[in-house]
Amino acid sequence: MTPHSKVQNNLVIEAIDEIASAIQLVTGVEKAVLHEPMIGQVETDAVSQCIAGGFVSSVGPAITQFENMLCDYTGAEHAVAVVNGTAALHLMLVASDIRSNSEVLVPALTFVASGNAILQANAMPHFVDSSPADLGIDVAKLDGYLADITEMRDGCCWNVKTGRVISHVMPVHVFGHIGNVEGLKALAERYNIKIVEDSAEALGSWKGGRHAGLFGTCGAVSFNGNKIVTTGGGGAILTDDANLAMRIRALATTAKRDHPFLYWHDSLGFNYRMPALNAAFGVAQMARLDAMLEAKSRLRMAYQDAYSTARYTAFFAGPADCQANHWLNAIQLDQSLSQHRDAILHGLNERGYGCRPVWNLLSELPHFRDCPSMSLDQATDLANRLINIPSSAMLAPDLVG
Repeated sequence: MTPHSKVQNNLVIEAIDEIASAIQLVTGVEKAVLHEPMIGQVETDAVSQCIAGGFVSSVGPAITQFENMLCDYTGAEHAVAVVNGTAALHLMLVASDIRSNSEVLVPALTFVASGNAILQANAMPHFVDSSPADLGIDVAKLDGYLADITEMRDGCCWNVKTGRVISHVMPVHVFGHIGNVEGLKALAERYNIKIVEDSAEALGSWKGGRHAGLFGTCGAVSFNGNKIVTTGGGGAILTDDANLAMRIRALATTAKRDHPFLYWHDSLGFNYRMPALNAAFGVAQMARLDAMLEAKSRLRMAYQDAYSTARYTAFFAGPADCQANHWLNAIQLDQSLSQHRDAILHGLNERGYGCRPVWNLLSELPHFRDCPSMSLDQATDLANRLINIPSSAMLAPDLVG
């Protein structure tokens, strides 16, 4: 081992020590997974009651109750519960009249479901860069990029380089942080592009008194097992558009027309409705949401304080004008350690802390390699340096309730 490599190895060990010590200081535990839901007797009782009532499939009062609770909490006029977040993303694209082979602007820094749903809707992901300030779309950079590559024809935004219409933009509220939606709305209006939000991680996040998923045409949320509110597997579409909600609901139910006994389907549909058992679980979870968000806020503040004097990392606080749900807390490695991210992650996991990197950029994945993309220098840097640390609500200091 050369003197230089010894120095680098020592830096990695020191960074691991610093990160792990802060996690233990805040949580008081020696081992912790990245994120786990809070589940107790209330959820067990809710599912048992659902079974006792005979509603275990995609009909029953639990589904309506869960959807109503989502509307009451978020302020959405309509919520349609479905089997998972990816199905929700797919449905909202199809229901919002996406054109075959059109392009959807989407961050490269997102979970693979964002891009997969676009392909499933017979459209083309067009990858855009992310803002270091909020991890969402860098609107100013996108503005300049669109000015260079597009022209308006007959009210549509055409990509002159690919010959395709850019019909939609899908902002992603990464880790629950809502980015520059105001700027994005102004940009989308100028180019006549529809906004459909990937709010999978953002239940409980607000900006300017408005809940995530309600800044555009519609938004998808996820209730996967690793989310704050889980239904085991599940998702939902939020919207204020009654006609759109009606279409989404029909498409999610195999496009079957209401009839006492006939099976009449008036278009291609999907078997995406959420089962009642999952919805019952979700009803119990929604009752915990405020307490969990309070706990996660305490955890975030404790982490921010613990990392305030760190030498090798900086805590990612997110935009000040967003009331985030703090689904996953993140730290950012010093630039000098970006090439050692994986070694640091190995060390943290060996010590019992389930830390994870942010996703590989979608533009790097094999099935997206032919998709158009702008310069992704900021997203690349974020991907190399961001690390998620244990963020379960039960890890919060002085947890009550």
